Amino acid sequence: MIFTKVPNHSFGRKGLRALAALMLLAFWPLTARSQASLRVDGKPDGMTAELLGSTQQGGFRPDYASSSEWAFGAWAEGRKKVGKAVFEGSFSFDLSYGKAMSGSMFIQPGLFPIDVLEFTPGDKTLRQYHFTGGLGVEIAPQWLLGARFAFLSADYSKRKDIRHTNFGLDLEVEPNVAWQSPDGWFLQLGGVFRRRYEQIKAERIGSETAVNYYAFLDKGLSYGAWQLWDGDGIHLAETGVGVFPVSENAWGLTLELRKEGWTARLKGLRTRGSIGEKGYDWFRFPGWEAKAELAYEQASDRISLQADADAEKLEESVLEKVSSGGVVTPVIYGWNGISKRFRSTVLLSWTHRWQTSPDAPRWTSDLSWEGNWSREISHWVYPYTDAANILRMGLQAGVKARFAAVELRAGLSGAGGWSRETGLEAQAAVSVDPPYRLQEHWNRVLEYARAPRVGATLGVHWYIPAVKGLYLRADLSGVRAFQIVYLPSPWRFAASLGVGYAF
Repeated sequence: MIFTKVPNHSFGRKGLRALAALMLLAFWPLTARSQASLRVDGKPDGMTAELLGSTQQGGFRPDYASSSEWAFGAWAEGRKKVGKAVFEGSFSFDLSYGKAMSGSMFIQPGLFPIDVLEFTPGDKTLRQYHFTGGLGVEIAPQWLLGARFAFLSADYSKRKDIRHTNFGLDLEVEPNVAWQSPDGWFLQLGGVFRRRYEQIKAERIGSETAVNYYAFLDKGLSYGAWQLWDGDGIHLAETGVGVFPVSENAWGLTLELRKEGWTARLKGLRTRGSIGEKGYDWFRFPGWEAKAELAYEQASDRISLQADADAEKLEESVLEKVSSGGVVTPVIYGWNGISKRFRSTVLLSWTHRWQTSPDAPRWTSDLSWEGNWSREISHWVYPYTDAANILRMGLQAGVKARFAAVELRAGLSGAGGWSRETGLEAQAAVSVDPPYRLQEHWNRVLEYARAPRVGATLGVHWYIPAVKGLYLRADLSGVRAFQIVYLPSPWRFAASLGVGYAF
């Protein structure tokens, strides 16, 4: 949050409105970019709030998701210019519920290079609070200061004899400074700090015994340890720790350049993550992230090319518990690399807006192509290695038309993928058992990534004429996949309803 020293005089009505806007928006999460560039992007002031409910049904899903999910929430976003400063922010709350869920225990599977899976179906509840905010202020002719922050807090819980509760947070802060030349050049430089944390607390509640429950610690490519949920190799019930904690810190820089409709952005981060605490550091995963965007926008069109990539390696500690005088102390002798992964995404999009006459409907069309490529290598047990390459591509097209008080939307999409594995290979002839692989899980991961699919969306906004700013929104979507063998169904449907107000 940003605090400003208030002069010792009366605000008046204008000052009170400005202060109220600042206090309100300071608690709202960032909607896209909120920083020094807010002073030059030319967007109007406004606020919007919405209450919504949604559902997803169908078996074409990742194996950690549910075939029947329900969610309810609220969000608000706003923007306000006060003198030489512009404030922007948003807030959202989501409560989602899924039936008969198992698989990954993490809130966002795949975020970290390690996973923990359980196999007892049960209902899960997820609550998420998301705040973002930003400020851009002119401090001198041609010079601007800005800042943005984004904060996500989430808690996850599962109800069954084997239960787990999760707590997660994601915080990112970016202060920046910008210079604008008289002939229209805009240059912005910022620093970034990000902190991510999640912990899993697993426990058994009920009459069943622990021998009936197993968990799997995925160390990459579905190779890992499959044991009783409180086994030493899983780390869910480690003596002295009691939880499975994961943390990651990242530092980096951002650069933005604008000129006559052109915008170029760069972002680079150095990341360092660890799993464990209180001296029990079981894993660490250093890495890096990079993002880039080049866009051109005019009154009727916007074309954007985005690319991002990240890489990290997972290392496991050589740890011994040393007992002395009745006190157990963990001692780390070294680190072994067990897996590494590289992921990249390219997104090309085009938006076109047109209106044949002042009284005619306003039309907007969107066309985008996205490609994802990932490569992961596992070398957990020497001398065995395995590698997998996964390529996915998708095409989306949509159109939106505004007829007086009604806005209609429609879209079509298609996607598919390809994968190639080298297979488990031994680099040397030694009598070592090969690593254990949870093949059923890996089959579902590959099938969801590669399966050809087509989708369609329909939506409507009704801006109620009787109450200016009030609207109702409804959206429907469906996906049909092909060549499905391991997933429960080739179908997935989603629907959402919302009521909102635009100030």
